[in-house]
Amino acid sequence: MIRNLIDLHPRMDHEEWLQLLGSCWLTSAITPSLYQLMQIMGTDGPLLPMMTDQEQDAYNSLPDSITVYRGGFACNIHGASWTQNALAAALYPFEHIKRGTYPDLENDRPLLATATVGKRNVMAVKICEQYTGFTEIITFSAQIQRVELLTTHEEMLLKWPFKDFTGGKA
Repeated sequence: MIRNLIDLHPRMDHEEWLQLLGSCWLTSAITPSLYQLMQIMGTDGPLLPMMTDQEQDAYNSLPDSITVYRGGFACNIHGASWTQNALAAALYPFEHIKRGTYPDLENDRPLLATATVGKRNVMAVKICEQYTGFTEIITFSAQIQRVELLTTHEEMLLKWPFKDFTGGKA
């Protein structure tokens, strides 16, 4: 879907295109088109058309420097979708494993990246209605501080005392 949106960009008003991108961000695979998106979107935020009023309020409440997390694998750990919720990020690669949507588990292990990003480099905040308390931070400028190897889904739940996304920072 994102590749189709990228193809549409030259034929659409930029603000309308950002609004459309914002509406499908949480349900689309972004990583394969990361560099094309960065060329179109830039690295400075906020991109207000991507956000609802509630998401703009969430953006406005961010501090100047934010710690964010991203779960994934070596091939996609440098993505644009981050969260302030460490548990949600840590569980993300295990969802792919569970669904069988990650093909190379023989050679790649689940990872959790911890990074910092300045608020001015957050392009948008997206609130996921599917999971209470889960907010996605969209940025191409996260500065990774640490990457850790994740072990098992069960150990992730033991590592963090809360059992759902409401227990951490949303």
